[in-house]
Amino acid sequence: MLFDGAPTVVGHRGYGAGMVGGHAENTLGSFLAAVEAGADWVEVDVRRTFDALLPAAEATVGLLAPVAQRESARRPVAVVSFDPAALLAMRHLAPDVATGWLTWLRFPVGFAVSAVAHLDVQFLGLQVGSLVPNRPERVVQVPPVADVVRHVHGAGREMLVWAPSGDALRMVADAGVDAVCVDDVHAALVTLGRAAAAGPDEHDPAATGTGGPGQA
Repeated sequence: MLFDGAPTVVGHRGYGAGMVGGHAENTLGSFLAAVEAGADWVEVDVRRTFDALLPAAEATVGLLAPVAQRESARRPVAVVSFDPAALLAMRHLAPDVATGWLTWLRFPVGFAVSAVAHLDVQFLGLQVGSLVPNRPERVVQVPPVADVVRHVHGAGREMLVWAPSGDALRMVADAGVDAVCVDDVHAALVTLGRAAAAGPDEHDPAATGTGGPGQA
């Protein structure tokens, strides 16, 4: 298994998406604060440069693959993407690196579970909106989250939910999801009853730590 938490907590873009606790997303300070607060993994976005030096997914994967392959020898690493073709290329270039397929906001959960069963990935990353009724997309009924988890596990995959908070975070954790990618690490750990008694938390922008067990 890739994830071993209950659930594993992944800091979205570090300590959180946007500006959280004085830390801007996708910065070293944000990553260190997430680890100090108690996140199990951190997620970092790989993006093309301002001058578009990485114009295609193939080029991005080609540069990322050797780095991910090297790092996977010393710590858990996973590469996630909304693009199944990019994940296929990563599997070819870095066969030892775990991969996960992400779905967009409110992607139909039935389609996602069926599709991931046929993809050569380790986990499905569902956006939390796929797990609640959604009238704009005419999806007014969704299966219980525990049933979704059971079907994903039955396909030999793990399940991550991204962007849950508050009651939705408690719901997916109680349903047995393997991991959550959260927009505010401290708030998520408080919700899950796992916040450290002392740590960066109280959203202290000056508090940082070192190291980290996993990276997505």
